[in-house]
Amino acid sequence: MNSTDDRLFLDMGNLLFAEDRHGEALGAFETAVRLYDDSTNRFSLGQAYLKLERYNEAAFQYYRNAKTPVSAMDSYLENAGASKLFTMQFQFNKEMDRESVENILNWSITRSSESGPAMAYNMNMGIPSTEIGLQQYPTSVYYDENTWTATIRFNVTQNEDADGTIDPEHIVFAFSGMDADGNEMDEDFDQYMAFCGSF
Repeated sequence: MNSTDDRLFLDMGNLLFAEDRHGEALGAFETAVRLYDDSTNRFSLGQAYLKLERYNEAAFQYYRNAKTPVSAMDSYLENAGASKLFTMQFQFNKEMDRESVENILNWSITRSSESGPAMAYNMNMGIPSTEIGLQQYPTSVYYDENTWTATIRFNVTQNEDADGTIDPEHIVFAFSGMDADGNEMDEDFDQYMAFCGSF
């Protein structure tokens, strides 16, 4: 009855997805994104692509390019000065020290300073006046000892003109803590950036 409400298509897609009807769910999620392009709808669409093993299309839903409007990450950020909490989950390949992982000072969130091909923040095009900054440390970190995963929470805040931009592909998340045996992180694999994965 209301064919322009993206939430209805999102809910229908979630129902179909829960019933393992992934192909049908994909169609509902695609419609939701077409009606309202936000991070929730795109995330759901990406999950459907993953289930259908369409990995390149799934990756496209998660990554945004340089000078992405902050409001494209979540519709709430269309408001001047608005702040939204986001999460990232990191998978370790061994048991970690909970206290070390949950210490926010062992984490950092920065713009890429790499100089390799396509590795620089904003693709080396300079930082526009609309670019927002992120806090250096997450607001909180939770470590799950059963799955060896860390979920970090961090805020993204819109600027006062509501035209903030960001380069999500070149935000670097780094961890300098220890594993359960007291070993420090390998410096060759202690950072993650969406553009290239671990480095």
